[in-house]
Amino acid sequence: MKSIYTTASPVRESSADAPLIPGAPCANRREEGDSFAFDHLAVAEQVRLALQEEPGLRGVQVHIEAFAGVVQLSGLANTAEQMNQMVVRVAGLPGVTSVRNCLRLAA
Repeated sequence: MKSIYTTASPVRESSADAPLIPGAPCANRREEGDSFAFDHLAVAEQVRLALQEEPGLRGVQVHIEAFAGVVQLSGLANTAEQMNQMVVRVAGLPGVTSVRNCLRLAA
């Protein structure tokens, strides 16, 4: 069963080369240096492509991080339906074991 995490924590700026820690709050990461595995990048790219293919999500700016099957989505969505659509679409992708939703609604 895939899990979906949500949080009210603010989204923080982060370095793209430092992967997240599965099970940790949004934007917390662990240092892994040069051993950031290709399959993490492949899952993140798969998520990016899947979100671009969704008609209601084109043009939405979302930051995607993946580590060990956990995908973290952060950024702004225009509506709650858009947020839900992103999380549901990502959760259904192969290789994704859980989705951490750090998305916020645009003001």
